[in-house]
Amino acid sequence: MTIGPHVIELSIILFFLYWLAGGVFFAIITLFRSSKVRKAQFSCLFTLASVAVAVTAVIFGTNLGGRAIGQCLRESDGYFSSLAAVISCGVLPITFSALIGFAVLIILGAFLLFISRSRNQSWVDERAPDASPLPGVVTPVSQGIPEVAQPVVGE
Repeated sequence: MTIGPHVIELSIILFFLYWLAGGVFFAIITLFRSSKVRKAQFSCLFTLASVAVAVTAVIFGTNLGGRAIGQCLRESDGYFSSLAAVISCGVLPITFSALIGFAVLIILGAFLLFISRSRNQSWVDERAPDASPLPGVVTPVSQGIPEVAQPVVGE
């Protein structure tokens, strides 16, 4: 495998797309999980994974469409012209590898989320099951007093 032209530029673009889309995806996932997550650890690991997957996807995509990209590069004459040639002639291979890379990033992110769990209980698990739903509010059940069934009016 050879590294094609404009890998750095395309990798930066793909990294930001992965980082934003994957970050939003996993932010939504962590909202619905009841366990605590070490956010700083997950964020650092996910950023590094996004960089690695983006560079790999761009290198794979440019190698997959190497013949078409090479033909377009021969016809281009400047920096921006060659960048446009790489993007336009390699749009299908680069998009294909970017989608595969995003799927790999989601699987890798799920693993990173799993290893970034905190070992102590979350705030959801700290209360006893019969405790008041509001902190500081005393209920008869939380004081150990059994509840008395109230008569139904109108019978």
